[in-house]
Amino acid sequence: MTVVLTTAENLAKSGDWLRDPEVFGQLPQLAVDAIEMASPDTWEDPGVSHSDIAFLQYTSGSTGTPKGVMVSHGNLIHNSNLIERAFGHSTQSVFVTWLPLFHDLGLIGNVLQALYLGATCYLMTPVAFLQQPVRWLRAISTYRGTTSMAPNFAYERCLSIPLEQRTGLDLSSWCLALNGAEPIRAQTVLDFEATYAAHGFRRTTTFPAYGLAEITLIALTADHDGLAQIVDADADAYRNGRMVDHGETSHASAMALIASGKPRSDLRIVIVDPETMASLPDGHIGELWIHGGSVCKGYWNKPEESARIFAARTVDGDGPFLRTGDMAFLRNGEVFISGRLKEMVIVRGQNHYPQDLENILQQSHPALREDCGAAFAVEVDGEERLVVVQEVERTALRNLDADAVCAAIRSSVVEAADIQVHGIVLIKPATLPKTSSGKIQRRQCQATFVSGGIFEGEIVRDIASSSDVSQVDADVRLPFDADIDHVHALIVAKLAKQLRMPVARIDPGASFSDLGLDSSAAVGFASDVERWIGRRQDSSLLWIYPNIDALCNHVLHELASVRTHHQQAEMSA
Repeated sequence: MTVVLTTAENLAKSGDWLRDPEVFGQLPQLAVDAIEMASPDTWEDPGVSHSDIAFLQYTSGSTGTPKGVMVSHGNLIHNSNLIERAFGHSTQSVFVTWLPLFHDLGLIGNVLQALYLGATCYLMTPVAFLQQPVRWLRAISTYRGTTSMAPNFAYERCLSIPLEQRTGLDLSSWCLALNGAEPIRAQTVLDFEATYAAHGFRRTTTFPAYGLAEITLIALTADHDGLAQIVDADADAYRNGRMVDHGETSHASAMALIASGKPRSDLRIVIVDPETMASLPDGHIGELWIHGGSVCKGYWNKPEESARIFAARTVDGDGPFLRTGDMAFLRNGEVFISGRLKEMVIVRGQNHYPQDLENILQQSHPALREDCGAAFAVEVDGEERLVVVQEVERTALRNLDADAVCAAIRSSVVEAADIQVHGIVLIKPATLPKTSSGKIQRRQCQATFVSGGIFEGEIVRDIASSSDVSQVDADVRLPFDADIDHVHALIVAKLAKQLRMPVARIDPGASFSDLGLDSSAAVGFASDVERWIGRRQDSSLLWIYPNIDALCNHVLHELASVRTHHQQAEMSA
């Protein structure tokens, strides 16, 4: 049966549109908030089987055509049971989440898990978290949350919460703090544990995990009530595909790695050489393959790709396995995720195909060569940031306006993918690293950038940096009589700090999106304006007032309004 699910309010507003035969035809519409809750006798068994598709779960984040993963009822029951056992959940568990419900971790890991258990789940919006990360921790403290999950970047942001905002936090009820959905940083985990130990957060609460849409949700987890496994690896050996303890070598370079856990329930894993399809021994880096009841049926209407991804076999015939596309190694029974075979760019838990990002930026300015750029992620201050290396057309070299080109790249990527670009390297034609068959060598570009190396044919390098930005304190309370120059300077200083660029490079006539400000930063900016004025502001403030002049006028109007309110209050007192 196919039905349109909505709310009574939306049904009243959109009834005519929903009944349009060219839109939804004659499909029945159901307002979920108007359903009679206490009528179990009206329930009818729909007669579904374990193999029937429950829903299509679209792979996240690509700006290209997403793939619908066919999740069966059996997959949901299997993974829900796996989560219950691995996480130590019960009917007494209390979930607190700000994760969006279109994200598998928000929907399956929180809402459906609470329904499966008959437990309690408190929801807040992602915007509420992005505005003030402390709201998440306060919710856990207030509602005595036992389970709360987030990508690594969320824990990183909580490290910047001012000390005075942490006053009164009690995180002692928090039993399971899942860290997943993007690469887990060992230093973030250690810093979070140290920062919030004084507020009752225990080291055993940290719970690294790994999953993906193709396996319903969760595949690997740490041991419940155990300590996260962190090892120091020799960096040189690691880059060459082997895990060697740093203490066993004389090399000076070491890197801290954190385990994502062990396979749960009946799930079975192998580490495979993606070229030879041979299984690899412990300590060797290869592609992670998984078999078990949580592995989904395949991609909707994509039989060939489904067979390649969901029915892989090793060179000796073992299988079928799901190919995750993620590189990993085994050590003492624990899986360490080491990278992405698919070269996915993951920012704030959202996946982006580098090819799509490259296509976006190459359409942003006529000086850029098509199919001659590389997009990749680097770690900056504990978070993954986007860097692009891009060739310039030969005809554009003589009169190249590098600032305009870089501005166009930043604006286009924010507009289409909602990511701030950390670094841009423009290079001459025919100099981008490629294989003999013409494939772009993104990993080589990444290694060159991270090491500080110079690219062949490099023209300009435009990197967001906090070293030369304005030192003006942007976290102040504005006086009621602040003039336009004061407000304008404050907004520019805050933008420079947010975008990590000098004040002189902030174009006062450009829109915030043209300047390269993504939605996460825009929401945080709105929260700062609240503090300046002392009055609640809409989280979409920077979309309503999309440039510096418009926002400046709004702030002045709000200050005048607040001043009038205070004067009236004083007169009536």
